[in-house]
Amino acid sequence: MTQAARDMTSLYSSEAPSISALSDNTIDRTDAILKAATDSFCAPRRRSPQEITIFSQLVRPLMPKAKRETLRWMSAVLSACEFAPSETCRTLASQSISVAAPILATASKLSISDQISIAETKSEEHRVLLAQRRGI
Repeated sequence: MTQAARDMTSLYSSEAPSISALSDNTIDRTDAILKAATDSFCAPRRRSPQEITIFSQLVRPLMPKAKRETLRWMSAVLSACEFAPSETCRTLASQSISVAAPILATASKLSISDQISIAETKSEEHRVLLAQRRGI
């Protein structure tokens, strides 16, 4: 995980659980899987297009079942991840502002059409963060 991702992560939640935590009954498994997968995916090494697709296919179906805190954490980590999947970023950016804020503010994976769609369909807070992005 990059330093920027660690900095953003500290604002939103605790560290991702280890894989061994997945068997702990006190931790919600969906959240643990999402955190462990995201933490591993954003490790400082380049990802192949196939790895990016696999990560997206793993996490996107689990996201609707996740706690808001986990989604905020994912948004913070992925906003600083240069190879974050566009589809996953788009999904996070379309959530409530507490989840979407890191992606809206910094992620490079939102296309212009994604940004327009979010601006047209989401809250004023979403529009403000989009307007504050560099290059707008």
